[in-house]
Amino acid sequence: MIENPTRVGGDWHELPSLDVTTLLQAQRIKRIISGELKTRLVTNPEFDGPEESFLRAQIARIAHATTLMPTGL
Repeated sequence: MIENPTRVGGDWHELPSLDVTTLLQAQRIKRIISGELKTRLVTNPEFDGPEESFLRAQIARIAHATTLMPTGL
């Protein structure tokens, strides 16, 4: 039986810490993620890092954009 690598119960991989430079670079790039986390990205504008760093930056951007704060806090 062949396992589906996209299933939720599959192997987990810890993504790297995020720095401001990586976040700002990822903000300017539109790209479909391939799933090969160690692959270097070839983009224009240039992105300095592997796909796992790009993925981490995109997750941070999405989390920040969807956080709700009550007025006054």
